[in-house]
Amino acid sequence: MATISRVPRSSGAVYKARVPMRGGKQISKTFRLKSDASAWAKRMEADLDLAKAQGNIASRTITISDQSCQLYHVDQYYPV
Repeated sequence: MATISRVPRSSGAVYKARVPMRGGKQISKTFRLKSDASAWAKRMEADLDLAKAQGNIASRTITISDQSCQLYHVDQYYPV
């Protein structure tokens, strides 16, 4: 389950989204808006669930670049 945390900075607060993965690792990204962080986290969780269901995650880890490729593929061939 993803977590969103508020991170205070001198230029204003930002929100950090963290999505846990297998093996205790996690992917994270920082956003200015909490809604953007939540949307990204939900999208990453959905992509990880899809990859697991399709058997695309054979190893213990998946890199962010792999996720970016999957997002591009989904957006490219299955537009909303």
